[in-house]
Amino acid sequence: MAFSDDKYYSETGKSFSNIAQKHFKEYPQQHRFYIYKKLNNENNDNVIFILFNPSYATPDVNDPTINNCIDLSLKEKRFSSLEVINLYSERNPNVKELEKTNNSSNIKFVTKLLKKRTDSVIVLAWGKKKIPQEWQEIITTLSLNEKIEIITKNGIQTQIRHPGNQGWCNLGGFKHAKLINIKNENIVLKKLILYKDISIL
Repeated sequence: MAFSDDKYYSETGKSFSNIAQKHFKEYPQQHRFYIYKKLNNENNDNVIFILFNPSYATPDVNDPTINNCIDLSLKEKRFSSLEVINLYSERNPNVKELEKTNNSSNIKFVTKLLKKRTDSVIVLAWGKKKIPQEWQEIITTLSLNEKIEIITKNGIQTQIRHPGNQGWCNLGGFKHAKLINIKNENIVLKKLILYKDISIL
């Protein structure tokens, strides 16, 4: 994992859940830029999940979302490694607060990483949320990649879905999730994505 050097003030964490507070005490860094996991599959392919923002996962403990990313990647039997990046790097359960923080370091990190991962499968997995306008150039570049995938289930609306448990309750649980290539589904990438211009907020 890659964290920032800056840390939260102790008062900030009081609004987090009890389980999050426990792990934030051990790793109080405000931003998490990256996760890497080695998988047991024999294939040499790599998968990158782009999520919304980090939760409480640390080098010692996975949160449910990271566990689902791992489980799905293992079930696919295509990948030997997994990486996680985020639209926002701040570790904060209050997503409304994210728009008030400087995300430039995260954007620089993500841009450099994706330029080096041209052969990786990229999974868009931030859920049905508008994304910051500063991501538009990155997404435009991603549109040239033939390996863009999303998480879905047979017979449901095609959209960008998050791998967290909560959003899958009405779909029978995350055990029914699978990955599909948007090119195979004849989906235009820009029609899946809504942007939010946070400069006017």
